[in-house]
Amino acid sequence: MEQVEVEILGTVITARYGALSTGQILRTDQAFADHLIHDCAAAELYKPKSHDVMSKGQTAADTQTAAKVPAAKKSKAAKKE
Repeated sequence: MEQVEVEILGTVITARYGALSTGQILRTDQAFADHLIHDCAAAELYKPKSHDVMSKGQTAADTQTAAKVPAAKKSKAAKKE
């Protein structure tokens, strides 16, 4: 069974996956994806953005950790200028 990824466009309640929210990426079979896209107008095929694509050897955990690292705070001296 071929799996495809769709991005959810709004709040969707399904018997198979439960509640899905805007922006979630769902990996499912082609038939269910077609149903969500064409019959319900609740999803579109997911196309990863260039910054979403992991580099070779990088794991999903590495990507999530990098996104959570806060930007460096400015020093007090820099704020006074």
